[in-house]
Amino acid sequence: MRIGEHTIVADVTTLRRHLQCHHKHRYYKWCQKEAFESKLPDDVTARKANIVEGYKTQGTLDGCVQMGDVVERVLPYSDDAFQAVTIQWLVETDQPISALEHPAFEKMIQLASRAKGVIKISRRSTTWREIINLFHQYLRDLKRCLTVCISLLCRPF
Repeated sequence: MRIGEHTIVADVTTLRRHLQCHHKHRYYKWCQKEAFESKLPDDVTARKANIVEGYKTQGTLDGCVQMGDVVERVLPYSDDAFQAVTIQWLVETDQPISALEHPAFEKMIQLASRAKGVIKISRRSTTWREIINLFHQYLRDLKRCLTVCISLLCRPF
């Protein structure tokens, strides 16, 4: 529609551009008074840019996340899981299959199954020292046994 030398356009975008160019201060006053968010093209573009900028930087969870104690997940017992672990142990330690049927192995498994919590496995050096101590104890017991036997043989009748 044409009125004199001006053309009237009923397009919202054109009206907003007009307000931005010629009536910006009055529009801002009205927006504040009515608690209305400005729809001027520059303001809308600035809001969009702020939103996009917010997406570019990722926030951190440092204030929300707290370090806790590391808890080792305990696998629940099942016959299949035990079978898999025993086969893995046989293969990785190069044990004969008959090791699973050995009474000492069965005794060890029975004892471990009655543990209340985690089973503590000794380090290599501690185990080595214990084996040497057992060997020396065996030699002392053998010496005592042989001393008794020899003294019985040496007695005059």
